[in-house]
Amino acid sequence: MIERAAYQLLSETGLETLEKMFFTAPDRVWADSGVPAGDLIAVHLTFRGDPPGGFAVLVTAAVARSLAANFLGLDDATPAQVREVCGELANIVCGAVLSELQSNANFSLSTPIVGLPDSLPACLPISCRFELPGGDIVFSIAFEAAA
Repeated sequence: MIERAAYQLLSETGLETLEKMFFTAPDRVWADSGVPAGDLIAVHLTFRGDPPGGFAVLVTAAVARSLAANFLGLDDATPAQVREVCGELANIVCGAVLSELQSNANFSLSTPIVGLPDSLPACLPISCRFELPGGDIVFSIAFEAAA
């Protein structure tokens, strides 16, 4: 049950965030955890709360540069700005999903780690892919089993 709700929130929150804060509209949104083609940037964070888990963003470098420039109101973004904005995007979407999923729970998010795709955890089963001009972005979330 939580998986279905989490996917729905990933798609809704991701779409709203991309449109309202990054000024871009996806051409297509669907459930897919595959790795996008091209040079990629990966972001991962963990969260504590009820339930705890992990969140990841996998985005093509071209899309990441475009999103960072849009978010910052620039013509172009530096590599450092791209990394910072990718981390902020992860914080925004993860925080919004968790707040909607468990509105009465308190969550603590780790600092996002921005790196290469091989730095991502092996299994983040709930994923939503957004097709954008220039490439794709995938948001993924996983919840730890109750102890």
